[in-house]
Amino acid sequence: GSYYCDKLIMQRLCLAAMVLGGLVLVTAKPAASHGEVSYDRIPFTDASCRKDTDVRADTEDLERLKELCNANPDCGGFTSAGVLKSDVGVPCRSNDNHTDLFVKARRTAAGQAPITPHPQTFTMGQQQAVMSSQFQFATKTSSADVEKFMSDAASRQYALIVSHRTAASNASGGLSGLYFYVSSSSLDLNLDTDESYSLSIPASGLAEIHASTVFGALRGLESFSQLVTFETATQRYVVNSVPWSITDKPRFRHRGILLDTSRHYHSIPVIK
Repeated sequence: GSYYCDKLIMQRLCLAAMVLGGLVLVTAKPAASHGEVSYDRIPFTDASCRKDTDVRADTEDLERLKELCNANPDCGGFTSAGVLKSDVGVPCRSNDNHTDLFVKARRTAAGQAPITPHPQTFTMGQQQAVMSSQFQFATKTSSADVEKFMSDAASRQYALIVSHRTAASNASGGLSGLYFYVSSSSLDLNLDTDESYSLSIPASGLAEIHASTVFGALRGLESFSQLVTFETATQRYVVNSVPWSITDKPRFRHRGILLDTSRHYHSIPVIK
C-alpha cells in the first residue's frame, strides 16, 4: 500500500511539474532585445554555393527564410535559392549568377547599445568608424605581468572579432587601435576585485579602455568586440554609432553556477 501511495504521489507531482512547466513556457516573455534584426541584400552574389555548414530549407519564400534564420543564432544569412548559411563572409564560386544573398544585420535600436549585458551608462553618436588593417592593441601599465595578460587576452579576442577570411584584412580606416590603461598590477580575482571600466571609441584614432584591474579591462574588451560589425558588401570591419562613451561594471560581485544533479548526477566529493 505504501509503495502504491508513493508512486501515486510521485505521478501527481510529476504531472504538476509538467503543468507548471507548460504554464511557464507559455507565459514567459522573450528577453528584451538591444536591437532589431534586419537583412542586407547583396544582389547576384557568388556566395550561394553549398558548404558543409549550409542547410537547405524547404522553402524559397523570403519571409519564411527570415523567420528560420532569426530562430537560429548560428545563421548568418540566407540566399534567395533557399539556403541558410552560417558563414556569409567567405564567398565561393557558383554557377548560379542570379542568386541574391541576404546577410543578417542587427540594427541598434534608438537609445540602446547592442551590448550584452547592457551597460549602465553610455552615450553614442551617429558616425561610423572603419577599423584599420593595422589595428593594434597596447597596454599602458608599469607591470610586465599585466602587459602580458592583456596582450594574450587581446590576441584571443581579436581572432574572434576579425573572423571573416576576406579582403577586409586589407581595409584601411580611421580606427587605428585600442589602448588599455590599467592602474593595478594585481592579477588576483576575488569578491572584492574592481571590475569596472570606461570605454571610449572615437570616429578616428585610438579607442581607450581605462580600468583599475585587468578584469575590468577584460569587460571593456568584450564590450568593444560586440560593437564591431562586419560589412559584407564593403568587406570592412566597422563600429557604428561613434563616438561611444561607456562606463560600466558587473551588477553583482559574485558569479553563479548551476549543477543539475537530478539529470546529471554528481557525487558530493566531486562537487566539492
